[in-house]
Amino acid sequence: MKVETCSNCERVIGKLEQAHVFHGNVVCQNCYQKLTDTEGKQVQAEVKKPIEVKAKTVPPQTKSKKQTSAFTWVVFWSIILGGVVLLYVKPVTTQKTPQQQYVGIGERGYLSKDTAVATSKAAYNAWLTARITNDNYGVGELLFSGQLFLVDDETPVLHLTGSSIGLREVRILGGKHIGKSGWVAVEHLKK
Repeated sequence: MKVETCSNCERVIGKLEQAHVFHGNVVCQNCYQKLTDTEGKQVQAEVKKPIEVKAKTVPPQTKSKKQTSAFTWVVFWSIILGGVVLLYVKPVTTQKTPQQQYVGIGERGYLSKDTAVATSKAAYNAWLTARITNDNYGVGELLFSGQLFLVDDETPVLHLTGSSIGLREVRILGGKHIGKSGWVAVEHLKK
């Protein structure tokens, strides 16, 4: 793409600006008005330097476009991964389970909401820390390593043991993770 430059002041002449010819050279509107008087006579005394026609070619910006493109793809996939994790992993709430819905040890119940089940207390604590700090990559790492798995709403479970920190160990009785055991927050275990 060729860009016209004023031969007198070397300013780039914009696309919407009218270019003028003065002694066979392209000049901008401001210089043209200075170089010509009100009667249309050309005044040579105000010319700042000898005028020569210059046409600059704008260099292609391929390097920065490639860098922008790579950065855009990284941001795009980060958002997609974060969105997928957020769709499937729900944060733990601090609401207490009402007494009428308490599932005792050895009783059957179900998991409310789409719930994340940790394979150990340590994995649960790592998941909770990742959720609190918005570390979607940490949550993804737990999912991909098998330390955390997702179960559907109303998945039937057997309550195995409890914990003083609001965790319950359950065995999955239905769905694609049938037979697995893991730890969930007490508010996800319902009758």
